[in-house]
Amino acid sequence: MTQGITLIELIISISVMSVISTFAVPSFKTIINHGEINYQSEQIFEFVRLAKLEAVKRNTRIEVFYEIDSNNNHCLGMRKLGDNDTCELASTSFPRFVINSSHHYSMKTVSGKNNIIKLQEGNLFSFDPITGKSSNSKRILLESKIDNNFVSGVRVTDIGFTYPCSSTQNGGKSQCV
Repeated sequence: MTQGITLIELIISISVMSVISTFAVPSFKTIINHGEINYQSEQIFEFVRLAKLEAVKRNTRIEVFYEIDSNNNHCLGMRKLGDNDTCELASTSFPRFVINSSHHYSMKTVSGKNNIIKLQEGNLFSFDPITGKSSNSKRILLESKIDNNFVSGVRVTDIGFTYPCSSTQNGGKSQCV
């Protein structure tokens, strides 16, 4: 009877583990990326809901806008309709939501033909303080730079419904596209 393992058994075990980890690491990166995108899209969802609540609370039309700041960060902001607040010159009256440019996703929306396109800077939509209706339908999406098939975000309808969406129907989310 021998105690322990031979050198050949050890080399084979390490080789098998190396092959398995080669396949597992990229998959693990994708899982982390999807989780991060889902988290950020949930934050955007809450930000848009807050904008709608601010419109009702302040009894004034509140618009949600998007811009890229001087540090190349993506910024969603809210302001009274007609004001010219920016993310750089943020007023203390309304919050901003900044996404660091170093992340592995980009801001997108959906065109009239249901194609995912780059989100353009400017006013996205505004909420009516009485009815809660949105000025227009819009989707604010985060698209993965690692997995181009994965998108998660927020869908705002013209009647004011706001709900999370994703490229796959999971976790109670509807499809974005």
